[in-house]
Amino acid sequence: KKKSTSSASQLKDLVLSVQFDANIISRFKALNGVSTEILQWGTCVLFAINKSFGTLTDFISFEPDAPKLSLLKRVMEYRRFLLWNLKINLWQDKLKSTYANADNYESITIDRLSTYSLRGKIATEETLNKSIFGQIFKRLHYIDPKMLRHKSKEMGGPYGTWKVDFIGESSIDQGGPFRDTLTQCVTDLSAEHVMMLVKVPNNRNNSGEFGRDKLVPNPENVTNNHLQMWRFVGKVMGIALRINNPLPFDLPSLVWKLLVSEEITRFDLKAIDESFYEINERILKCDANDIEGFKLFHVVINNAGEEKELIRGGAEIPVTGDNYVEYVAMCEQYRI
Repeated sequence: KKKSTSSASQLKDLVLSVQFDANIISRFKALNGVSTEILQWGTCVLFAINKSFGTLTDFISFEPDAPKLSLLKRVMEYRRFLLWNLKINLWQDKLKSTYANADNYESITIDRLSTYSLRGKIATEETLNKSIFGQIFKRLHYIDPKMLRHKSKEMGGPYGTWKVDFIGESSIDQGGPFRDTLTQCVTDLSAEHVMMLVKVPNNRNNSGEFGRDKLVPNPENVTNNHLQMWRFVGKVMGIALRINNPLPFDLPSLVWKLLVSEEITRFDLKAIDESFYEINERILKCDANDIEGFKLFHVVINNAGEEKELIRGGAEIPVTGDNYVEYVAMCEQYRI
């Protein structure tokens, strides 16, 4: 009993020793009115959770196809409670353990001069393949992915993941041409002659308070070749992360959440298409008896601004008071 009392006293002393800067606390509206004691206890609980998590890391499998009930999935559900330094250290350790090509790099040739004639052209399979992105995709996507797992130069790795020789140009790749082509892989995605990424509907409709500059995957690009190209985009992201080379991916929260298996909400859809969100809200608030007056059918406008059937023959199937809630859910799921 004495030991228990002593431990409780030590814990309370630890809690009370946690101090907060009032100026910093005032910046967070959610903390307004919260007592110092509650903040102190909450901080200690948070640190205890992180201390406990540190003992679990050796038992977590970080394979991308981890089952739903795996420890990894459970940890991801509560990752907002994990402190940044714990997550970044874990992340860096996992990167280091998977470096597989520390000294060698791929040598590729790129015809950059020929891409100048593509500017302003409508995207076709030919213009896509001739773009900088398309050329690099063809040369690097089908090699062993381990060949692209480099350390950053600061960590003793080479100056780039690949070495570039520009046809008809007298460049010597000491890192500059590599970085140029890595960045071009991303900027090409939204170019008119590539169109792997399209502007969000809020941009086209001049609506929404934020995120009008964001880009989303073109919903028309669903061929096997396009899907392989998206796999390569994922590799480009991985390369950039490994070598600490930020890239200009202007993607909305909806896309990033999909990549990290985070739950998507209707507000993520609102961030890219406010009109879509407001129309669905209006439908859900309507009386079931009034729905048929809207003369809606089972179709939806996709992120490229084109009308698509939600189900086969949907253009002829009306939305009624019996199925309007299901219709809205189908629309939102389609857009996700």
